[in-house]
Amino acid sequence: MIDLKQGQPIINQVYDSLYDIGKDCSKRIIMYSGGKNEFDKDVPVADTCVVESAVSNLEQYPLGMYMYKMDENTFNIEPPYAESLWSRDEKLPIDESPTREQFMAETFWIVYFASFNEGFYDPIKIFQNGFMDTNDWGHVIDIDCSFYGEIFLYWDQKGVRYVVKQETDNDEYLKMVLDYELSGLQERYGSDAVDFENMVGKLPRLHIKYSDKPFDWLYTATPRQITEFAKSMNEDAWALRWRIEERIDAIL
Repeated sequence: MIDLKQGQPIINQVYDSLYDIGKDCSKRIIMYSGGKNEFDKDVPVADTCVVESAVSNLEQYPLGMYMYKMDENTFNIEPPYAESLWSRDEKLPIDESPTREQFMAETFWIVYFASFNEGFYDPIKIFQNGFMDTNDWGHVIDIDCSFYGEIFLYWDQKGVRYVVKQETDNDEYLKMVLDYELSGLQERYGSDAVDFENMVGKLPRLHIKYSDKPFDWLYTATPRQITEFAKSMNEDAWALRWRIEERIDAIL
């Protein structure tokens, strides 16, 4: 399979080569012409670094995966300009290659979602740690103010949910926050979407249902639709983090 795209390559070319039109092919070649494609504007997966990083990771498996750039004027074909940055010597069996679900989960969290964390996002380094198990994979936002905690973001077939965990047990910080913020959170997400777990002998947890959108939506959504959803979720999750911190600072 040869997939040629005008402008920057896009991660969908890799997905299609593995799980769609190229799934039965022995060689999978991702090609692009370089330059800009206005259709890809502000879509984080349309990025040479992102696709090169994904392809280099997949070269560990016997998938026949290659990537080349074609000069629009001369039609010369050559490897990506920074090929040496992504070279991999380790070889792994094909049965350890990522499943479709792993590929999409990793792409969403480390590219779509993380790209809005501008100070920490580095497309050159993504995909270099393999594809994690989606059973425990999502995103973590640290809470580090008067108490330490974490907001875990998960996405499965039941939708997107947040789990806010208090990690220090010297006071009921999370409960103090909810004494003031619970009604506002119920209004924001819906009364049935917010559940506070506060059991004796266990650190408290706050469960919030952010969206009913199933994980399978990622397989049919366009890159721009996914980008917009990731941006909305990123802004919402971080707003929740700052809301918790501001409330604690106001109480203490």
